[in-house]
Amino acid sequence: MGNIVKSGIKDHKFVSPLSDVGNVDLSIDVDFSSLSEILKDSKFETFIADQGDFLNSMGLGYRIDQLMSKHVDDDAMKKNLTAAYKRLTGKGIRDMGKVYKVLAYFDSQYKEIKPPGFGGDIQ
Repeated sequence: MGNIVKSGIKDHKFVSPLSDVGNVDLSIDVDFSSLSEILKDSKFETFIADQGDFLNSMGLGYRIDQLMSKHVDDDAMKKNLTAAYKRLTGKGIRDMGKVYKVLAYFDSQYKEIKPPGFGGDIQ
């Protein structure tokens, strides 16, 4: 599998994963295409989505709107909410929406049903 730990992340900066053990997040490259093929060979149906698309389809934008309406007079909070939303869902070089992926898998007997966040309806 090779070198799977890409780096550590602390305070929005890349650091050695061993620089502050227990306080550094690990960034790991996952080959979702290969994982999906392995799962399909094991009779699972798979769906892969960009994090931003997944979060938006699960209603994150609506939730941000709700939170914004509760903080109408708090410009700092609205700015923080907007920045967090953009970071999680944006497709820019410093955003996470395109870089990070989400994988769903389930028994192939249900292959005609798409899960929420992957084209299926939220019930």
